[in-house]
Amino acid sequence: MAHCDGLVLLPSGSTVHVVNPATRRTLTLPPTRTTPPDVGPVVNRFAPGAQAFGLGQDPRFNAYKVARFYTYLDVRAPATHYYTAKMGVFTIGTDLCWRDTAAAPPHHQVMPHRTATFFRGSLLWTVVQGGLHETPLAPSFVRFRLEDESFSIVPAPPCTPRFNYKSSRLSELHGELCVCARAASDFGVLEMWTMCGDLDDGSHPPHWDLRRVIRGPFSFRSCMPMTATPDVVMFHFATYYLYNYDLQSPINNDLIEMKRLRKL
Repeated sequence: MAHCDGLVLLPSGSTVHVVNPATRRTLTLPPTRTTPPDVGPVVNRFAPGAQAFGLGQDPRFNAYKVARFYTYLDVRAPATHYYTAKMGVFTIGTDLCWRDTAAAPPHHQVMPHRTATFFRGSLLWTVVQGGLHETPLAPSFVRFRLEDESFSIVPAPPCTPRFNYKSSRLSELHGELCVCARAASDFGVLEMWTMCGDLDDGSHPPHWDLRRVIRGPFSFRSCMPMTATPDVVMFHFATYYLYNYDLQSPINNDLIEMKRLRKL
């Protein structure tokens, strides 16, 4: 799922729903394409599962946009095994069908099925390391600016010894862009990095600060912060669990198994 201003995005295969829980209204978008509109299905085929969605607000027109980052393989050049990246966009209340952006997205493959993080008018996806390249990529995120539908690359935090794509999670937390990454040396240690600076300030590029180092009684796997106060951070991890971490008293924490809705 993804959310923005109370709206919830529910993608499932080629079907995408946008739900307003407050009004109980649901909007089902037109089916997504399996190939770009300018090529035929014989020449190109869709890479199964190689898509990721996002929901955000265009600040210029105060419109909500659903974006779909997808890749397809050109069977005319099977020796390269390179996928071509595309970005489909649907503007709620304006578009009648999905349209591809005028600007070509970066030649990157993003984490499939992982929804984008909406942050200050942009959607950000986590890159798959080496997904479309012969040489490894520097750890980064693909940024899609909703106002002008342009693309850029945002570097990842300088985690040591290296940034772990799969176990990391990117989120907006109280107006800050936050990355949670599992420490490579100890699976029970989680690093919380926050971005300082403006993404659009070319003279002062944003940088990452290590905000907190959290030690848990278990192995952190794909842990994402859900909410925070000055004293408590709540994480979602391993599909069914919530972890309530008390910053002042780390020994007094709650582990909640949502599948059974009981405290452990």
